[in-house]
Amino acid sequence: MVIMVCTCIMIFDLNTFYLKAVLWIPPPHPINFYRCVLIGFVGAVALRETYEYMSNPECKRFGQQSWVAISILATECLIIWKFGYDIVTKPFPTHVIIFWTGFVVIILGWSLWNFTYKLPRRRRTASGRELSECAEEWKAGKSE
Repeated sequence: MVIMVCTCIMIFDLNTFYLKAVLWIPPPHPINFYRCVLIGFVGAVALRETYEYMSNPECKRFGQQSWVAISILATECLIIWKFGYDIVTKPFPTHVIIFWTGFVVIILGWSLWNFTYKLPRRRRTASGRELSECAEEWKAGKSE
């Protein structure tokens, strides 16, 4: 879920540049500034609502501002796709494809290993000994 939040933030940033390129808006134009301010305020509230949904087990609904932010994101992506199809569909260079494929494989592999297959760590006492050693000593001392 956290990766999805990070992905949405990165797509919002990417859309800023694509919208300027596709719609031929010059960088110093005030609409760019107003869009960034609007996305900043909407995004702050949406991030808070998303955090509440993810961290509070009693929260059963996704927040309204989160849905608004997702709708803005989807609309911007559709505008870019419609008016900038020739820009969006250009093939990537081979070295870029190899890098991003490797990056995604490493992130997914690490996530699977860290959160599903990783063996539990052995617990240690303050002195650095394993708890199983202490338990054996305690049992041996108690039986004497």
